[in-house]
Amino acid sequence: MIHKFEKNGKKIVVDSNGGSVCIVDDIAYDILDFYIPGCGRSDHWFGVLSEKYGQEKISEAFDEIQNLVDSSVLFCKEISIDSVPIESPVKAMCLNIAHDCQMRCRYCFASHGDFGGKRSLMDEKTTKNAIDFLILNSGKRKNLEVDFFGGEPLMNWQVVKDLVRYGREQEKKFNKNFRFTLTTNGVLLNEDVISFCNKEMANVVLSLDGRKEVHDYMRPFRNGSGSYDVVVPKFRDFVEKRGDRSYYIRGTFTRNNLDFSNDVLHFADLGFKQLSMEPVVAPPEAPYSIREEDVPVICEEYDRLAREMLVREKEGRGFNFFHFMIDLTGGPCVYKRMSGCGSGTEYLAVTPWGDLYPCHQFVGNEDFLLGNVYDGIAR
Repeated sequence: MIHKFEKNGKKIVVDSNGGSVCIVDDIAYDILDFYIPGCGRSDHWFGVLSEKYGQEKISEAFDEIQNLVDSSVLFCKEISIDSVPIESPVKAMCLNIAHDCQMRCRYCFASHGDFGGKRSLMDEKTTKNAIDFLILNSGKRKNLEVDFFGGEPLMNWQVVKDLVRYGREQEKKFNKNFRFTLTTNGVLLNEDVISFCNKEMANVVLSLDGRKEVHDYMRPFRNGSGSYDVVVPKFRDFVEKRGDRSYYIRGTFTRNNLDFSNDVLHFADLGFKQLSMEPVVAPPEAPYSIREEDVPVICEEYDRLAREMLVREKEGRGFNFFHFMIDLTGGPCVYKRMSGCGSGTEYLAVTPWGDLYPCHQFVGNEDFLLGNVYDGIAR
């Protein structure tokens, strides 16, 4: 199946099965309204378009389209779910190292850090059992990932450091390679955290929602005061010392800042180069929840952001936006779309007391409790 659309003066064709993206001229764009794979060209539409473009140009464009079809660029065959390779060994684990947080973000799916339960910090015994569980259930996979999450993981910083050291010891014993990552609100960033992260963390996600007025409203401290002036200097210091190691600024936009492209550009103006901004996930009744009538505005914001990125790139002050980073040479992503995100199979989340859930989004919902790191999977 293909999808045609026009954007910024370009005619674009996307093959949903193969993942290819083609920029075509007016003639090919019009032919694709009539083209049916394997049916050749119809005298009717060939005649109609020939009057507009001329027979020679229509024939050349048709042959070019046919070459793209023969090369499996357009009209790729639909892939059956039965042909998708399913691998069950676990490869990634989200450790909710702290069910606590200094902030009271309005949209927090984790109930301000405690996931609807008691505020708790993961102890060293549980973290080690989690690593042991991951190794035991990783099969022949060598590369494994552990994400320190919360709440706010820096509230349990010593346990984070101890677990990384334990993981490095286990790498040698079991021929594994751990990729550690961390997500933080930045409040507790200091020299020790920065130094350790720059040595051990493959990626660090820094939570920032945009301009000061946007961030302060959506991400206040417990006492209701804004957090922007506290975390932004720490983030800038962190990124400066991070060098060429991976990080990204991760924001959430809501109905309160549908002009979120301004927030992304604000990140860039602060000197950050690796950026992300995602739509809020919230119940429809939430005042900040995105509604269907907001979609056209959001689409225009993405277009505006893309145009400004091109301008800044030409001016030598470009930046990366996570959701625009698509490798068109990497082959189709249809296998990943059909096999799913890995929740509950390749990926698990762990609570401070060792319970296992399919994903951090399910933590606290007992209907999705899978077992624990001490006794294994119960269902």
